[in-house]
Parts: sequence; C-alpha cells; structure tokens
Amino acid sequence: MNPTKEQVEAVDLSVEGALRVNAYAGTGKTSTLKLIAAAAEVRNQRGLYLAFNKSIATEAATQFVSSVACKTTHSLAFGAMIRPFNNNMEKMTGSINAISVANTLRLQPVTVVGMARPFTDREMGAIVLNTVRRYCHSADRDIGQHHIARDGILEALDRAAMSSLAERVLPAAQKLWQQMADPISATPCGHDGYLQAWALRRPRINADYVMLDEAQDSNPVILEVLAQAAVKTIYVGDRFQQIYTFRGAVNAMDTVQTPNTSYLTQSWRFGPNIARFATDIIGHLGAPKPLLGNPGIIDALRVLGDDRGGQQDKETVAVLCRTNAELISEYVYLLSKHKRPHIVGGTAEIERLLQDAERLQSGERATSPEFLGFANWDELTTFVNSQITKSPLKSFVKLVDDHGCRELLNAVKVAAKSEAETNYVLSTAHKAKGREWDRVRLGTDFRVDGEEEGELGAPDELRLFYVACTRAKTALGVPREYVMAVEAANNAHQEAVRA
Repeated sequence: MNPTKEQVEAVDLSVEGALRVNAYAGTGKTSTLKLIAAAAEVRNQRGLYLAFNKSIATEAATQFVSSVACKTTHSLAFGAMIRPFNNNMEKMTGSINAISVANTLRLQPVTVVGMARPFTDREMGAIVLNTVRRYCHSADRDIGQHHIARDGILEALDRAAMSSLAERVLPAAQKLWQQMADPISATPCGHDGYLQAWALRRPRINADYVMLDEAQDSNPVILEVLAQAAVKTIYVGDRFQQIYTFRGAVNAMDTVQTPNTSYLTQSWRFGPNIARFATDIIGHLGAPKPLLGNPGIIDALRVLGDDRGGQQDKETVAVLCRTNAELISEYVYLLSKHKRPHIVGGTAEIERLLQDAERLQSGERATSPEFLGFANWDELTTFVNSQITKSPLKSFVKLVDDHGCRELLNAVKVAAKSEAETNYVLSTAHKAKGREWDRVRLGTDFRVDGEEEGELGAPDELRLFYVACTRAKTALGVPREYVMAVEAANNAHQEAVRA
C-alpha cells in the first residue's frame, strides 16, 4: 500500500525530533511506525518499539526492520533487573495476596473514623497491597495517600476517614515496598515491582529513538523513564481511546510536549457510515479533524430497538458491553435463545465476582476489591442503592438478585472456549481494545447521555463508547437511545453556533 500524505508527513516530522502521532481508530498506526523505522534505518539509527502487551511485541518483531528491538516495558525492565535481583525468578515474578501481606506485616484490624465496624486484618492487607501496586504504576518516588484506591466501601469515606485510614496504611505500604525491592527479602517483587525498581534507578535507554505505542494509556512510570533518559520518542496513539484512567494511566498524547504533532485520520477498518458516527462522538471530545471512512467498504449503522437487534445464526456477532454485569446479562439472554457464546478473556474474572457474591450472601467477607469492607450482601445492596453513590456494582447486584449466584456460575462455565466454536462473541469494551469484528452490537449499559438534555456524558464514558463503536468493520448495531443522544447533542451544538 502506498503511504498516504498523512503518513509521509509523519515520517518527515519524525526526522526532526520527538513527535506525537495522533492515530484515530483503524488508521494504520503500525504501518506508519514501520515507515518511520525504515527511514531511521537508512540513517543508521537503532530503534526501540514499546508495545502494550507481549503478543503485540511478538507480532511487531516479525514486521519491523532489523534495527528495531520490539519489547514491552516490563520485558525491558526485566532484562535490566534480573542481575540486581540475583537471578531470582521467584523473587521477580512471584505474587503475593492480601492474606500473605497481612501475615508478613502482622497487620491488625483497624477502626476508621466514621465507620462502625473495623477493617479486618485481611482487608487491611488488600488495601496495603493495592496501595503499593498503584505506587508501582506511578512516576512518584514515594508512597502517598493518593495511592490508596477507593475500592468497595472506601468510595464513600470522607476526607477525615481517608486521613485516618492513611495513617495506618501508609507505614505498612512503605514497609511492604521496602521488602519487595530488597533482593535479599523473600517477599516477591512482582512484575510491577521490578518495573518501578528499575525506573527508580533512572536507567538509560540503549537506542537512538523510541516508538511508544498506545501512548494515550501510558504507564506514568515509563513516561518518567523516557523523560529522564532524554531519548527521542515517537508517541503514537489515539487521545480519544484513553480508557484506563482508573488504573492511573496517563494520556501522553495530551500531557507530553513535542516539537511536532501529526494526525492519521483515514481509517481502513470501516466505511463512511461508522466513521461519521464515530466523528460525531469525538467531535464532542474536541477532535480537531474528522475520522474518514474507507470508501472501499460498504458499511451500515443499524439503530436497534428493544429486540437487541435480532440474532443471525450464520454470521459472527460481537456484543460489546461497558461492564461485566451487562456482559453476564447478555450471556444469559443468548443462552435463553439456545446460543453458546464465547467470552473474550475467559470467565475467570466473572467467576471470581460471582463466588465472592456467594461469600457475602453467606455472611463471609469477600476478597475482590469491588467488595472491600462489606460484611454481607444486604450491606452491599443498601450501599449501591443509596442516593450518595453511583456504584457500578448496582446492575451486578440486581443481576444476582434476579438469577442467583449459583445459577449464574453454572451458566458461565459452559461458555464456548474459543471464537471458532460459536457465532457469538461477548466482550467488555476494555477487553475489545485492539480487536475488530465484521459485525458488532453494543450493549445497553454505556453512559452516553449527559445530565442535561442535549448534553453527552462524561469524557471518559464517551471515550469508551468511541472504542466500542470503532471495533466494527461492516455493521454496527447501536441502541436507539444512544443514537438519539448523539443527534440531540449535535443539534444543540449547531443551535449554539448559530446563536
């Protein structure tokens, strides 16, 4: 394929120095990076391509010129830290859980200001462990209160309660991190731990330039490494596909300053109809340019009613949902229609949630972060149905109450093991990132509507919606209320412009 004008411009600008390549969905970012790498090889420059995960790095290694090393950030750190950790694989890659943290640090139950019941030692272990994990994802040199995740009941704690909790959590988290980072200690460091230990050494990057893929969801720790190393970096990503802020990800496409910026707006994945709808979405996120569809693809945007778009037996349909709760609901629906769907990423996460829901119903404390601090199912139900919270667990609680944990667990276990076994694929939008299917139908739990008529939802919700919509290649089924919300927002914007 001959390079487009946008790709040629990106290659030319990459010669001048650091660059941000804003690549909309399906616009050929990999092929553009290959062109940049080929041009750099002519100048006898060695490159480093940093991929989002191992499978992408492995595939990229077969496509890029030989002067480019293709790795994940973790593999880069692992290679540098294996000797400092005395070649101890268990130390580097082993894992710890809340129970082992509670035992190792000899944690005790803690009563927090404003709470009637103390956190158990195991719950304190979970809070401490998650605090260290969030620290390891950050560019910070020290652990602070902002690293304490507001999981479960922590979501409702006020400032005084959080300060009270932090007084007990932070010393324990600092002690745990010291043990993780100590090569002599038996406490496993884990993948995120050795990444942070490597970053704290302010390493140099052995390359003339770096290409950072998926830069819109960058790990802050790797951004700090690249900044400290002062290596020329090509940041490539779609600022409108940032969907991992809840993990502490940073949008380098917005936050990092580079001398030049380029755009890839010609999508090769889908045709003009899906492209127009996607453009309407990102337009409300401040997109300066429209997303252009592939004129060689005949695509369709189908507005769905209450029938979930009907079911086609001979063509694969990928159903994308915002939450696991909606995914389970879609799964139960398809089973009732004698379909056996495949769940992208497997069923382990869903089974964990359902098993912990069973524990809560039996009056036991659960281990999932989502259920942290709740003593039983009734307490969780009261919390998610209260007016003070908009907990994402509300739909999950209703689903369990309607169908029962054991019935749902038994149903999930018969899911198709692979996409090849079925015509129905279920995925959350997060797990669908980087994937594409010919036909896509959206679930009904995306938060598209804003608080006022004519307004769309929060930016993070719209970005997730945009990701889901742009997984389709030839047919996109969208619930009617989503289409109406986007149309109303467009009309409101046009009226405001005319006024």
